[in-house]
Amino acid sequence: MRMTDIQRCEVRPGRLVEWTLDPAAVRTATGLPDDSRPPAYIQESHIRTARSVREGGLFVPTWLGTAFDIPGRVDLDVLQEALRGWMLRHETLRSGFRWTGEEMRRFTLDAGDVSLRRQTVGEFHDAGALVQHLQDRFDVTADALRWPNFLFSAVPRDHGASVYMAFDHSNVDSCSVQRIPAEIHELYRAGLAGSRTARREVSSYVDFCRTERASADGLGEADAIVARRARS
Repeated sequence: MRMTDIQRCEVRPGRLVEWTLDPAAVRTATGLPDDSRPPAYIQESHIRTARSVREGGLFVPTWLGTAFDIPGRVDLDVLQEALRGWMLRHETLRSGFRWTGEEMRRFTLDAGDVSLRRQTVGEFHDAGALVQHLQDRFDVTADALRWPNFLFSAVPRDHGASVYMAFDHSNVDSCSVQRIPAEIHELYRAGLAGSRTARREVSSYVDFCRTERASADGLGEADAIVARRARS
């Protein structure tokens, strides 16, 4: 794995396709009741900072992404189902926030309502033009102040496909993105074989957010960690 920016990802030109959350799923999400699980402290800080920066007249991209290749002639239907299956493993991707005054309220789309829409963007004959397109799309789509705030894309070829995925930082960090290629490969191979991978028990980051808040709210001045911090 190499940590870099999109300008140094050795992007090759070709036909670009992309997946977004289906508009029907987005409409369903707009009518959902509040999810009682709060944002993590880092999520709230990230989104509030992004809003403050935007209100100050600046646009600062907030996404992280991953790029990897899948060998062989890629079946886009199978890849789409692999992407959807991967989303279902990670609840944070179908969970977002809306504002009620100055308070952030969570909503979470049911797994059964998750579907992706695929569309062909077009043919890119120049690598630089494709890089710029991807960067512009990721900047706008994988943004802290919108939902859904992720985008999946691929450039299929006769002997493989390059996959590019971007997410707002509220959903991933530099550690979690390392696992994405292996998980997508696993799901894709299972799909090609006509089987399903065993549904692993994956802890929910959304559940962690509730645990984190509850644990912190239970601390008082008498707790050793608070006293130690106060002395530092």
